[in-house]
Amino acid sequence: MKKTIIILIVILLTFFTACNVNDDVKTTEKDVVYETVEYSLYYVPSAGGTAIIDSSPKISSVNVNDKNFSGRRKELNVSSEKIKIKNAEVVIDGKSHNVNYIGSYADEVLLNDKFNILSAYDEYEGETCNFQIRQSDNRLLFFFNRNMEKYLQEGDLTEEQAKEIAKEQLTLLYGSTVLSEYQQTNVIRTDDQLKNSYTVVYTKYVYGLQTEDDISITLNMQGEIIGINASHLGVFNNAENELSKEHIDNAVSALNDNFSKEWTIVGHRLVTDSKGDYYIRANGFLTSENGNEAIVIYVNVK
Repeated sequence: MKKTIIILIVILLTFFTACNVNDDVKTTEKDVVYETVEYSLYYVPSAGGTAIIDSSPKISSVNVNDKNFSGRRKELNVSSEKIKIKNAEVVIDGKSHNVNYIGSYADEVLLNDKFNILSAYDEYEGETCNFQIRQSDNRLLFFFNRNMEKYLQEGDLTEEQAKEIAKEQLTLLYGSTVLSEYQQTNVIRTDDQLKNSYTVVYTKYVYGLQTEDDISITLNMQGEIIGINASHLGVFNNAENELSKEHIDNAVSALNDNFSKEWTIVGHRLVTDSKGDYYIRANGFLTSENGNEAIVIYVNVK
């Protein structure tokens, strides 16, 4: 009899446990909410006139003037102690440059709760160069060699050598992990009246999509660094934690699907606006009997 009761209790416990598990599963399934994104399209008309996106757009379209995607700079008020700084020194490509502090500024598009820590930088100027250093982490955001003769120097630098020098300098300036965080995306050869150079560009990707976080290093034909630009350095470091690949893919599709087949849409990139929200930016081109149209388009990611 005892054995029968024990067996019965075990059976009943197993039954109720199974019921509870099933109830949990059902509750979880009911609680799943899939996000529905309402997309809005923002556009910059071509310089020649107003670009017509589509006679029947699938998502609402408004002029980009209603948003702030630009990186205009804002002068910051600084303490008298900061103004007393007379001299500073920066070493680029093994060469030392003495400069004077001239002011502190912020990138307006980064002045929001999400990116504010990345917005402020100090600017320095000297006889040989200008450069900008971010306040929060002392990272170099911009370098410009003021000796214009160096821009036109003759030399035998090759593209492969330019890439090797840029790769080496990239790690010296931004650390050994930078090569795993950024991909080389372009090498630009310039040979005109103003410049004879190679510019090597590295770009951060988010779920396979380029962002506007580029690091560009410009070398003259002697292999000397004459320019560095990394104005959006680190802005998208947390993007993959805030977005999913589905967010990216759906936004790109929403943008592309809004245009008729006559349009060519290229250059998709992940960017931010002044509120700290993520957008996809792309370039649109249309050739018709009425002439050529070119626009820059933005669509929200989530």
